[in-house]
Amino acid sequence: SLDELPELINMGITNIDISDIEQFESGNSFRHYLGPTADGYKKTEMLKFWFEYNNPLVRIKEISNILTKEKSEIETLLSEYSIIIVAVGGTDIQREFNYLFAEMQIKSKIIFNWLDAEGKGAHAAFIDYNKKGCYNCLFYDNGLELPGNKISFTDGSEKLIGNGCGGTFTSYGNNVLIRNALLITYLLKKLLMNQVNENMVISIKNDF
Repeated sequence: SLDELPELINMGITNIDISDIEQFESGNSFRHYLGPTADGYKKTEMLKFWFEYNNPLVRIKEISNILTKEKSEIETLLSEYSIIIVAVGGTDIQREFNYLFAEMQIKSKIIFNWLDAEGKGAHAAFIDYNKKGCYNCLFYDNGLELPGNKISFTDGSEKLIGNGCGGTFTSYGNNVLIRNALLITYLLKKLLMNQVNENMVISIKNDF
């Protein structure tokens, strides 16, 4: 997901690099910043065009899928960044990034961001890999691996909905996305002002 991008720009950040392997599909148009006219284009390509066109001071650089690169190339690439936001939708990919960052002993500050199914919760985990705790801790309890994330607000009643185009999604509205974007910008602001001193998770429970 790149839903936080508009809010990062609105808070004054003008130098942003983005990476996403997906093309925009019709199923994305339910709640994505880009509308259905982006169908068939790379998400990063369209977001770069849209935000640079509408914000002359903004510079956005596209990066191809990071996880397909050699480890040495990834280390060189990521060493440029002070803060990295990992906002991919899949838990498996987030955990893959976590293992990569831990192995690299990355110096950048990392924010993992995700939504529970049906938007029941929004979460942001701040990780400094030089301190105690990492994203993977959220999937263990007293050393035993859990079937899911232990801070999730889901209860098993969640349903997937087909969009008619071969894909599925879970239902939630823009109110969930707005609250999630505010969660990220709140944590990012505290990081930029050096007000975060330990690894932490901030969560919002969405009750409907």
